[in-house]
Formats: sequence, structure tokens, C-alpha cells
Amino acid sequence: MIIRIPFEIVELEHQSYHIVVDGKIDDVDLTFIIDTGASRTIIDKCFSDKLEKLTLGAENPMATGLSAEEIPVELFNVSKLKIGEVIFNDVQLLTADLTAINVVYLNLTGKKIGGLIGCDFLLKKVKSIDFKRKFITISKKE
Repeated sequence: MIIRIPFEIVELEHQSYHIVVDGKIDDVDLTFIIDTGASRTIIDKCFSDKLEKLTLGAENPMATGLSAEEIPVELFNVSKLKIGEVIFNDVQLLTADLTAINVVYLNLTGKKIGGLIGCDFLLKKVKSIDFKRKFITISKKE
């Protein structure tokens, strides 16, 4: 089944844009940035208290910001991730402190960001991003 998820393009500053989409983690409403430049999907650590923490094993994930500073992260399983009206079950993602992003976003847009949907998720789930018609196309098994 092919499903289209609508998104909004937010202009942060002149010629500076982000794709944002509404969603949920379990039953908490969130706004996500669709971040094609982020290697991993990350949610704000303030939501992690109700999630299943996973052991890292040999993997030691670390997020890196634009200024190359390392950001400590933890690996979690989300039983139900909703993007638009589409539900994805058992999604592994990282958590990190997104306070700095939220300060900027709240000041510029009035929105609070719950997380970044990164390339790990996009490569597995998304078929295309249509910027002109403002929707993401996914293919989901029924």
C-alpha cells in the first residue's frame, strides 16, 4: 500500500527551511523535523522515561552536531511511532537532549520539536519526498 504523509515547510530565517511533520510517540503528540542530513533518528530525552531502553552491545552510538561536538545518546525501542496518520511499530532510535534546538524553534516558530527523523528511518521507510506537493510517500505492508 502506498501512503502519502503531508508535511509543512517552515522558514526559520530567509532561505533557511525545515520540513516538519506532526506525529506521536506512543500517545504523546510531537512535531518532528524530517532531517535528510541526520544519520540517525533522535527524539528528545525527556520522552525516554516511558520507552524500552536497549543495550548497545558493540555499538556505541554518538551524535555529532554541526560544530562537530559529540552529543551523548542512548538507544531505545519505541513500540508505536506515528508520523502523520501512519503507525510504525517497534522503531529503534536514539535519545538526546534537544533543548538547544527547541530554544531556537520556539523563538522562531512557536513550535516545540520532539525529534529528528533521520536517514536511518528514511532509507528504510520512505520512497520519496515531494517538495512541491508537500508530502512524503511510503510503502507499507498491510
